[in-house]
Parts: sequence; C-alpha cells; structure tokens
Amino acid sequence: MKVEASLDFLLREWDWASRIAKCAQLGIQGVEFSNWTSHDPELTRMLLQRYGVELVVLAGNPWVEDSGNPHVKYSVTDRNNHEPYFRELEGALTFARTCDARNMLLDTGDSFAGMTDEEMMGNAIEALGPAADKVSKSGMGVLIEPLNRNDHKGYFLYTIDRAATLAKEIGSGARLLVDIFHSTKEERMTLPEKLREHRSLLGDVIHVADTPHRHEPGTGDIDWSRAMKLISDLGFNGWIGFEFEPSKRSEEAIADCRRKLSV
Repeated sequence: MKVEASLDFLLREWDWASRIAKCAQLGIQGVEFSNWTSHDPELTRMLLQRYGVELVVLAGNPWVEDSGNPHVKYSVTDRNNHEPYFRELEGALTFARTCDARNMLLDTGDSFAGMTDEEMMGNAIEALGPAADKVSKSGMGVLIEPLNRNDHKGYFLYTIDRAATLAKEIGSGARLLVDIFHSTKEERMTLPEKLREHRSLLGDVIHVADTPHRHEPGTGDIDWSRAMKLISDLGFNGWIGFEFEPSKRSEEAIADCRRKLSV
C-alpha cells in the first residue's frame, strides 16, 4: 500500500511549495486537497513533477467554513445549486487535468428541510451522473465519500449503504472512498460488515484518522491492528490517505502514524 497526505490537514506549518517538497522528503508518494481554488494549477503541476509526487484526490466541490461548520460550497441535493455547481466543477476539472489527478471526489453536500431523502437523492443523482461522466472522460476515477453527521452536521451522504447506492446510480465506474474515522463514528460495530458487503465498490483510497478527535492513528479509540488486518483481508492494495488533524508537529504525527499502521 502507498501513502498519500491531505494538504488540507497536514504540513500546514509550511508554504504550498514546501508542503509538497516535504512530502517527497518524508517518502509520501501522493497528496490530496479540496481547496484547489487557493492554489495555482501550473505551479502545483510543476511542484508535483519536480518532487515526484502524485495528485491522488482532488475535490470537485470546494469546502468552505460557516460558523465553524465546514460544508461544500454547492449542495447538489438541491436542484437550485446545480447550475453554479457545474460552473465550479469546470474549474476543478481544469485544475485536475493540469496536474494529472488520479481521482476526483464528488460530494453531495447537505440535507434540506422540507425535502425527502428520495428527493434529495434524486437531485444528487441528476447532478453527479453527468459530473461523473465528465470526470471519467477526463481520465480520472470518480470517488464518493460518506461523512459522519456529528462532525458535518446535516450532511446528506452519511452511510456506506447510501454512498454505495449513489455510486451505482451515477455510474461512470464510481467507487467509494471510505474514511475510517467518519465511518467508525457512523457505522460503529457494523463497519467491517459494510466494508465486506461493498468490497467490489471500494476505490483505491482509504482515509485514516482516529476517533474521537480526528488526530493521527494511535491517539484515540480505534484498534488499528484490527482495522489494518481488515483492510488487508479485503485485498485492498491502494492508497492509505492520511487525513487527520495532527496532535503535534505534522512530521512527528506522520511518523507516528506510519509506525502505527506499518505503512
């Protein structure tokens, strides 16, 4: 398994160029981020090529902060957001193509009062079906990620079952990006069962962070020996994505995580 790091969370002690250089120095083969609107695509491409680092995941719908509650800019569960969503997606696709991104993450956004789950799922499929087609035709994999409702209050796509349904409906080879932190909080004891049930839909990235505070593995409640054995037993041989809030300096947290997970 290869290692990639979320630059939204890690190595923020350095500027953008230094973060990518530091990944190479630490033996991290890939990166991901959601805030692509804050970075220059040509500079990012040059840095990735210079240091031999791959852009593994780029978010198609940037995240924003609102009163401490992060959420995607345009929730596609509401059809009124589809037009601006597709305008934003074109920018993400341009950035992703420039940087030879491996995958694009397609988020649904939040639930809305007065709408049923069926209506919101239908709206999400209506937007993400064509979006997935655009991503696939650009040579990238399509990833769908469920997020827990405690840390992302009101988020629509919160279970692996619901994410699997969406992935199947939008087509274009869409796969699941499972985040052990989010899915442990949401699925709890049924997580191993859900991963085995949907093994054929797993994408080539699995995110890791510990519960309850989303710090590096080894700082919380998850039995990482058991979690990594499950991942291995599933035949997963893709990218382990470090998407955690470091409890100490990023370099130290990354080193601790690699030792804990033996990656």
